[in-house]
Amino acid sequence: MIHLVRMLYSVTVGWIRTNGSVKKHILEVSTLKRICMPQDLDLFLHMNNATYLKHCDIGRIYLWLENGVWNEVSKCGGSLTLGASNNRYRRSITLFTSFRIESKVIYWNDTAFYVEQKFVRNKDNFVCMISLMKQTLINSKPEDVVKKLHGPIRKPELLPELESWIQSIVMSSERLRKNN
Repeated sequence: MIHLVRMLYSVTVGWIRTNGSVKKHILEVSTLKRICMPQDLDLFLHMNNATYLKHCDIGRIYLWLENGVWNEVSKCGGSLTLGASNNRYRRSITLFTSFRIESKVIYWNDTAFYVEQKFVRNKDNFVCMISLMKQTLINSKPEDVVKKLHGPIRKPELLPELESWIQSIVMSSERLRKNN
């Protein structure tokens, strides 16, 4: 229930703040400030792994509102759905620790945007968790969305670790298709 309230709050604030217009370039970082609350904890008194992913959802929605992707995809009857995620937990976030979620589009191909999300502890700027997210577009293409927002721009260089991860997704999909 708390997650739903947080999400509705963030979407409402994001919508009001952007007023339905593009506030950030597609390649700019979107930042949300958060504090680890009691409902975020697991039995070991640090942020539950599932809570990180809930915060990632909110961070991506905020990103799409700020950079205008949400509006452009919606205009053509499309939608955004999470196709895959890769999460690396580096250090715990404990009760009442303030942190920020930095979300950034780092690449796109014919079917998806790839987003990097970092959970950065405010007191020392340590990246406690980093996540790669494949945000698949339905009834829309990333290149078309980017062109509508910014005209023709060069997409970012494909990072080696992202390339390996994309390849692992392709291999997994091929294996699953063979088994079905």
